[in-house]
Amino acid sequence: MDVRTIVSAFGLGLGCLGGLAFSGCETTTPASHDTGKAPAAQADIPSYDAASPEYVLGINMPWVEFGRDFGDPTYPQPRERIAEDFRQMGEGGVDVVRFWIHCDGRGSPLWEAPGVVEGMSDNFIEDFRWMLDEAAKNGIAIMPCLWSFDMAIDRRDEIGPNAGIHEPLVESEELTERYIQRVLKPLVEATDSHPALYAWEICNEPEWMIENEGVPLEDVQRWTAQQAAAIHRFGDKPVTNGSAGLKFHSDVLPGALGNYWSDAALQEVYPNKDAYLDFYQVHVYGWLVEAGFDPFSLSPEDAGLDKPTMIGEAPGEDMHATLPKTGEDVTYTPTEMYRKSQELGYFGLLYWSYNANDGHGDWPSMEAAFEAEE
Repeated sequence: MDVRTIVSAFGLGLGCLGGLAFSGCETTTPASHDTGKAPAAQADIPSYDAASPEYVLGINMPWVEFGRDFGDPTYPQPRERIAEDFRQMGEGGVDVVRFWIHCDGRGSPLWEAPGVVEGMSDNFIEDFRWMLDEAAKNGIAIMPCLWSFDMAIDRRDEIGPNAGIHEPLVESEELTERYIQRVLKPLVEATDSHPALYAWEICNEPEWMIENEGVPLEDVQRWTAQQAAAIHRFGDKPVTNGSAGLKFHSDVLPGALGNYWSDAALQEVYPNKDAYLDFYQVHVYGWLVEAGFDPFSLSPEDAGLDKPTMIGEAPGEDMHATLPKTGEDVTYTPTEMYRKSQELGYFGLLYWSYNANDGHGDWPSMEAAFEAEE
């Protein structure tokens, strides 16, 4: 999500901007979209082939109720809404949906203290499995994003006692292992084999914990590596991370800070052969284009990336940028983003978003791109 928009959200006191969601934040159901096509059969659900990833075009859900869609003891899962959204996505040609799970920790898992996981509610895995079943009915694959950088931002006064005070979990190997044993391991063992589970994502834009909240880079890397190793140990599906952009993912681009998420970087802080990502995921908004980190003009090879790479967030509407060196105005339509990402060698693109309602796109603004894919 666009961090400049996030900053403006604080000033306005508005919610649901790029991962910042406040209590009482409402989303609206997109208008019904009926193409006349039947939902895809379960056999048609996209899956990740490490040897030759098939191109996927998808969308960020990313939530109905931020952080409360799975296993929140105080909020019933909004199943009717999710089912209707998945139906429309399936009819509209969506391949993969990125769905956020814990977010900032407000609704799951269960906590004993900040960063200290007690466990999960009785219905957490049931809610998660139901979501996968519903996706499968509509030929959709799910990439669950376990956490977001919001987990390190204190929003207790606005939201409630568990909202975003969990940097101790990130900073402690012992507390990370506690989360793994009490939540992640049983979740992976129960659902990893589901045909609708595309890949596991550790965290949305973890770099903002480092840049804005002062969480040490090495801790975020170790926390990521430790969870990746656990998922590889307990399951078979691929693992990725939702990097904020090529700025944090390249050793060769001017101005980039290095590849925070390479095998070498992760295993240096957590020496374990299973501590790796199966594929990279980068995000892009106008400010990144202006800063020289534009995946619609730079291929993975240009950025020095050594793994298959998808674009996990890009605006689901026209994206505008002004290049500082030349003053040139650049605009990408959603359809152009799809075509350029494919031409440059990315294996997927997920638009932002279906439900966030934060000014970066909605279903009608990206619908033409899915029609172009057909």
